[in-house]
Amino acid sequence: MLRPLINKNDKLYIISLKESYIGFGLNDVNDWLEKNIPYLI
Repeated sequence: MLRPLINKNDKLYIISLKESYIGFGLNDVNDWLEKNIPYLI
């Protein structure tokens, strides 16, 4: 469990290149990931 290790100011990305993904972070980072890692669908 990661929750005890992070706080509201942290950004966390969990990415699988062949499966679904979810990310909570800056929109600029999310946009970059979607444009530059084609497996993120």
